[in-house]
Amino acid sequence: MSDDDDSSDDNVIDITNYVDYKKSSDEVELENFTNQFVAMINHNIIDRQKKDERDRFTYFMVNFVLLTQIVIVIVICFIITKLYS
Repeated sequence: MSDDDDSSDDNVIDITNYVDYKKSSDEVELENFTNQFVAMINHNIIDRQKKDERDRFTYFMVNFVLLTQIVIVIVICFIITKLYS
């Protein structure tokens, strides 16, 4: 009896195999143009992100080197003051 209750969900008919949809040459050309355009936009976005990442990394490295130089100078000054005091 419970099997009969679930049979109402099996009434869906799949007709995708019977539909013959042919695209016209204009539609195919428009789809190819759209795909190429989107690929160019994505490529430009990726290039811009790579450039920004390189700039951020360069900025970080320059700041890191400057910070280490300042720390080294402070440590040297501290050592000199301890030696002569």
